[in-house]
Amino acid sequence: MYEALGLTDRQADLYEYLVQGQVRHRPQISRELNLEDTVVQDLLNALQELGLVVKDPDDPAAFSVIAPDLSLEALIRRKEGELQRMRLHSALLADRYRLTAHGRQARDIVEVVRGPSEVDARVRLIERQVTGQIEVLSAPPYSGGFTPSEDELGLLARGVRSRVIYSSEALSQDHAVQTLEQFRKAGDEARILPEVPMKMLIADRRIALIPLSSGQDAAAIVVHPCGLLDALCSLFASLWEKAKPYTGADQLPRAAGLTEDDRRLLHLLTSGLKDEAAARHLGLSLRTVRRRVAALMDRTEANTRFQAGYLLGLGSTTAPGRTPSRPAD
Repeated sequence: MYEALGLTDRQADLYEYLVQGQVRHRPQISRELNLEDTVVQDLLNALQELGLVVKDPDDPAAFSVIAPDLSLEALIRRKEGELQRMRLHSALLADRYRLTAHGRQARDIVEVVRGPSEVDARVRLIERQVTGQIEVLSAPPYSGGFTPSEDELGLLARGVRSRVIYSSEALSQDHAVQTLEQFRKAGDEARILPEVPMKMLIADRRIALIPLSSGQDAAAIVVHPCGLLDALCSLFASLWEKAKPYTGADQLPRAAGLTEDDRRLLHLLTSGLKDEAAARHLGLSLRTVRRRVAALMDRTEANTRFQAGYLLGLGSTTAPGRTPSRPAD
């Protein structure tokens, strides 16, 4: 069963053993399982690389299990991402096969746009022509900054449904929270994933644009109706189901005993911001942020700040929101 996640039989056996005991010392593990200490160390290192266990910073020989509902889910999503990328490659190969079989030209289904002005012009054209829905995968870097765009505001104003999935890294950009709030209030929708596989824009599920590079060497591919476009639409739909809805700060639930600053801090951290970025957004020192996070985790007996957010009721809300940076940036 665990082989689907990349674990060997020995690693899986050790993992389930650790789950039952929570915190274990390497010498104790070696004695109880009758294994060489070096073998146990190698197994623990492998589990740590997979994100299933964590080493105690105060005792290098002590290891504890990260809550399985969090760590195994993250590992499952990583493997699903690899399968999705293989599915896209399979669709591309199928299109190449059909082109050869029917004598069509590759430019009939996929074209390459080169140059920053050309890529930007194609993005604007696609946005002007969309009539029903636009779907976006977005992640840094953003050449134009993380600020509102009149074109994107115009999409919302004329009733186009806009759904965007952002990597958590996007939330650490300057002005991200303010921009998210502005677009949330305009009716835009957004969800957050720890990471997204690529930048992408899909318009009305009839055309897609995928940036290949940025800056002076900017280039993008434009995909017209074909098997590859169908696979890209399926990829977005799958990621949308897995992503966590972004929740506006003014719509966070009032967990008992939480101050407004605590609520904002947990909201930022459970959305994926790192401590440094959260400190910058809140105007607090890094030490203060870490002290407050530690206190909140102690209060909930949580293993991670994400778990603390869920235990305090900050992970079940579904209010939408979004940042408007184009995938071609």
